Amino acid sequence: MALSTSEPETVLDLFSRPAALYRLCNSDTAPVNGQPIRETGLHSVDWGTVATSVVAAACTAVFVTLAVEYLAKPSLEARKERILQQHKARRNGRTQLLRIRELGIRLSAHRRIPKASTSNRALHREIYAEFNKELPDAVKKFDEAFQEIAPSLPRLIYSAVTGYLGVVKAIAMSEGSWSHKGSNISLATLPMIDVWDTPRWRCIRLRRRVRQLELVLDTAVDLFRQGKGVEALDEKEPAGGTAELTS
Repeated sequence: MALSTSEPETVLDLFSRPAALYRLCNSDTAPVNGQPIRETGLHSVDWGTVATSVVAAACTAVFVTLAVEYLAKPSLEARKERILQQHKARRNGRTQLLRIRELGIRLSAHRRIPKASTSNRALHREIYAEFNKELPDAVKKFDEAFQEIAPSLPRLIYSAVTGYLGVVKAIAMSEGSWSHKGSNISLATLPMIDVWDTPRWRCIRLRRRVRQLELVLDTAVDLFRQGKGVEALDEKEPAGGTAELTS
């Protein structure tokens, strides 16, 4: 039952008549400008539309979840695994470079012991023979670590590492004296470590260190061909010679 609109009602009048206010709030129609309209209460909600919206939202959420799980997640996991492997290969590569340089320094210290006994000479030779045997293995492991990250390296670093490996492999597998072999390998490895540790975004520094590595590799090759070690760089040479590379 709707309230009569023949007489104006005020808010105070409605609240002074609780029964009329109750009928107004719970009636199917309410007067607006003298014309009754349908009240949009909860009992007039289109529950079919609401149910359709809820089902559509649920289906969308399920579809997005499945799409992320089966399409995006595998590629993200693969990329994460690839990045972790590259970081591991870089750490392993640096470890092998340090090992190569350490073995080179040890071999460069090899000297004959004229007054030593036969047993001491044999022990001395056995120790350095072990160093010489470990050197090719360290170079091989560095090469393996390099191959894992080679596709992602810039051309500048790739060429530098390839040149270094060619020189060091040739020296390590040669029949030269241990002292000359070790001194030239340690000479070539130090700038290689600098190149390996330089971030890619430091372009100017990286180019400068690659250039230095190339000069040192040329020097190491020349010294080894002449049957000399790093100690030959201490000899007095004219300005612009290889002695400048030790600075």
